[in-house]
Amino acid sequence: MSNGTWWENTPTNIAEIEQYALVFEPVGMIVALFSVLVSGTVILTMCVFPSMLSNKSFNQMVLLIAVGDFTWSLACTFGFPDSGTALCGWQGALLLFGIRVSWTWACFMLVQLDGLVYTGALRLSPALMHGVCWPLNIALQCVVPMLDIKYGVAPFFSGLTICTTEFAGEVDTWRASVYAAFIIPMFTTIIFMAVMFVKIYVGLQNRLLTAEINRLLIRRASMYPATVLFSWLPIVVTTTLMVNTGHEDGVFTVIS
Repeated sequence: MSNGTWWENTPTNIAEIEQYALVFEPVGMIVALFSVLVSGTVILTMCVFPSMLSNKSFNQMVLLIAVGDFTWSLACTFGFPDSGTALCGWQGALLLFGIRVSWTWACFMLVQLDGLVYTGALRLSPALMHGVCWPLNIALQCVVPMLDIKYGVAPFFSGLTICTTEFAGEVDTWRASVYAAFIIPMFTTIIFMAVMFVKIYVGLQNRLLTAEINRLLIRRASMYPATVLFSWLPIVVTTTLMVNTGHEDGVFTVIS
């Protein structure tokens, strides 16, 4: 707009946008609540029966994937909070952190499965995986405030979508925060997982494992990262659309 602060103003086509938000918000909250219950059940079960975790590397990774899923699903149950509220800020922070944690442990699981296929042993120690996961994701979490970007949502998006990072007019800085906190980790994860699945599949076809139980374990355990991969493929497409379309002069492009 002429005042140069169009991101602070309601889009001129707000009525066109609201009809989608009115549908997406309750549906998203219901799906998120279901995910919270499912991932929470996994976490509770393994805590109640600690023998499921003792010296069981894959169960430990399943637990940590569930912790990541629980975190970001819980954030999604907040619905579409208003811009500038504490709830919106918490949603953005929990959402992005939980998503990346889930991705990280899904990737670790594929590396371990690949080790079983090609060497009959696990490639990564628990200490190494924890030493990579938490410092990496905490560092990515800190990138957003280091760029002077808040977790939240732009005023023109208030109540219309889930909060992630707040756009306040500095396009390059905001875009850098989005790429660092979400887009680059997402594309890296999807590409890595696709390559690893192909590698594991080829290995299963060409190698004879010493124990059939290992082959069965690989098939069953691979379902967890496979679910992550296929769940996020549509998001890769929609994210690509969103960063290439969007809003100009206060008008929101609905297709994005």
